[in-house]
Amino acid sequence: APDGTLAGASIVGQGAAEMAALLTLAMEHRIAPERLRALSLPHPGLLVPVARLAEAAAALRPISERQLRLRAMTRQLMFWKR
Repeated sequence: APDGTLAGASIVGQGAAEMAALLTLAMEHRIAPERLRALSLPHPGLLVPVARLAEAAAALRPISERQLRLRAMTRQLMFWKR
């Protein structure tokens, strides 16, 4: 979707129901890939590929000026915290 959330998914094979449940939840609640990749998932597990796809999708999204400033401020705070 234009806002970076998941617009649709197709899953076939073993474990499809488990993956479909997570992806349906993400679509219904408009969960961004950044939030999906932050999930703590058992490894190895059937949902690990979903988390990897979320990481790839998040890497493709452009970073806003606000996010860049927030990251810079966080780095500065972490530097002074040492």
